[in-house]
Amino acid sequence: MLRGVTAYIGMVAALAGFKVLGRRVSSPARPRIDPREEKAERIFRFEAESIILEVRRDKAMARMEVPYDQVYAVYEDGSCFYILTSPVAGMIVPKKDVGQERLEDFRSFISHATGEPVTSIR
Repeated sequence: MLRGVTAYIGMVAALAGFKVLGRRVSSPARPRIDPREEKAERIFRFEAESIILEVRRDKAMARMEVPYDQVYAVYEDGSCFYILTSPVAGMIVPKKDVGQERLEDFRSFISHATGEPVTSIR
């Protein structure tokens, strides 16, 4: 467990730029015709001041940036982190994309960066 301001600053510096490569997921934007055609790659970047989500599909890319001070709440269950930007919107970060060995570091980082506790909803 990290203690003190120096340790916290060191942790933020070490995790700034922390990247999570997302799994391929189905896009909710269009009706499904063939699931193989609906695949998109999500890439999360946790920068010093904000979360950046890029969604890539074929040659198209969409980008969303959310400052940490706009995060409404952070939850987790057995498989994902749920970073909410309002009571009805947010991002889902699969734990397998973070990596089992980095889960505690991620919990600590996202809690400090957002000012919100990570609440378990198991």
